[in-house]
Amino acid sequence: MRALGLGTLLHDIGREKIPSQILLNKSPWTKAELSFYHQHVAYGVEMAQRLPGISAAALDVIAMHHELLDAAGTRTNSKASRSGASPELRALPMLLTTTAIAPIRRNR
Repeated sequence: MRALGLGTLLHDIGREKIPSQILLNKSPWTKAELSFYHQHVAYGVEMAQRLPGISAAALDVIAMHHELLDAAGTRTNSKASRSGASPELRALPMLLTTTAIAPIRRNR
């Protein structure tokens, strides 16, 4: 549970490396902007790996937070789950962020 909580809290840490002109853009993103935005997942894993004591399960949550149960999503990492977490567990941060914290802009 600790890893799930930590991964959920840090899941969008990689957005820090996305230029604000993309994040704050009110109009639909271009394909290039969308592709750049999708890199926030890989950036987040890279940033979180530098944190002392972060578990593989927490990194897995960050890496897979845009994955859906049917394996659709922003798939930035073709490797299997590092922690062995189930697809349902990995999808939980996506559920939390789309329903409670920060709804995704659907025109993207």
